[in-house]
Amino acid sequence: MCSATTEALPSGRLAPVSARRLATLLLDFEPIWAVGAGGAVYLSVLGIINVPAWFGLAAGVLPFLLRRVIYGYLSRRTPFDLPITILLLAGLIGIGVSPNRSLSWGVYQTCLISVLLYYSLVNHQRPRLLMKCGIVAAAVAILLVGGYVFLQEPTSLPLYAQLKAWLHPVPSSSPPGWIDPPLAASACGATVVAVALTIVVAGVAAFRGRTATRITAGVITALLLGLLVASGCHATWPVLGAGMLIVLGWRSRWLLLSLPAWLGIAFCSLTVWRDLTVSQGMDWVMRAFEYKWSARWEGVLHMLGDRPVTGWGLGVYPAVYSEYGVHGPHAHNSYLQFYCDFGIVGVAALIVAGAVLIRMGFQVRDCASNDHWKGAAVGAWVAIVAVAAYGLVESAPACIFAGAEDGHYYYAISPLFAILGAALVLSYQRIVGCRPRARRQVGSTDES
Repeated sequence: MCSATTEALPSGRLAPVSARRLATLLLDFEPIWAVGAGGAVYLSVLGIINVPAWFGLAAGVLPFLLRRVIYGYLSRRTPFDLPITILLLAGLIGIGVSPNRSLSWGVYQTCLISVLLYYSLVNHQRPRLLMKCGIVAAAVAILLVGGYVFLQEPTSLPLYAQLKAWLHPVPSSSPPGWIDPPLAASACGATVVAVALTIVVAGVAAFRGRTATRITAGVITALLLGLLVASGCHATWPVLGAGMLIVLGWRSRWLLLSLPAWLGIAFCSLTVWRDLTVSQGMDWVMRAFEYKWSARWEGVLHMLGDRPVTGWGLGVYPAVYSEYGVHGPHAHNSYLQFYCDFGIVGVAALIVAGAVLIRMGFQVRDCASNDHWKGAAVGAWVAIVAVAAYGLVESAPACIFAGAEDGHYYYAISPLFAILGAALVLSYQRIVGCRPRARRQVGSTDES
């Protein structure tokens, strides 16, 4: 890296500050930049702020232009490049067939910013610092936002219902134009994110690494488990329990002896907060499956039968579900919801992504590394699989939905898989040794 603070201009004058060093400094903070840009797009599309979403998209694109000027490339290649390309094409088809292209364009903007966020994360020059700060920041955000969302949920979970009674003795009204508070319908999404992050940090804590890193990861895991127990969202426990056991079993078969502890946590969540016995909880699960088939999935299959190739268009499902006798504006199945949004081309992208994920899983398994990067890779891989499994019964992993007055609604593509995919690629490239190098590594600060 050039150590001078000035640069010679063609006229012989000196520039007081190096533009290259300034751009490099901005790229060092690219994750903060990317998250801020993504937040602006999502808050705009979800109707929470009145700012054009293209401002956030422009801010999300700018780091790539800076990277092209400094390093000579827009982005490194990643294992998920092909499915991402197919997905973006499917999104354009979804706009083309949509009866409400304005709505679909807004949904597509959330898809675009998720892709930009993914590439911003995987291209960062200091992956170790990014993973450490990212996990801590994500945990703090989930603990704060998750608690807030549960407090806003109309049918609050038991603990949060009591807290709401203490904090708001008089029921508060929703903002103008909203049926419920803006994030009230996202309680399930908050638990899904908490489950995913819990599995990732558990992987970091379980595998070898610096003692301070493992202790921090263990504390974060305990805090997130406390949030999930307090939420009483019992639908997450089979997925969370299976994911945690896979992580522990991957590290050592002896850790599978922790199964009684996980059963105890699930039992506490069911009996203390939901006032259910284990048999009652199992009966509730069976009734829930029967209800979702008869009231949701069967009708959605009829919807897809009318448009099996193109789907209904991005974000259109909540506008047409009632015509098919479906109860509720989301399918309670991420794959059916995804099919309605992206059509058969989107399904092809999903299949390719699944094949890539399986291949990466075998490579991570066969890698001789046994440090915290291996733990992060295992945790991220298992988290993706666990969230994908959870998507069989919920739409939250695929989309974000918010209802407004007069039948109006807001809809966005969830960024969860983009973030988990970036975490997997970062850690995978560190342990497998396939991290691509830039063609021009001027001023690179890449860490080992």
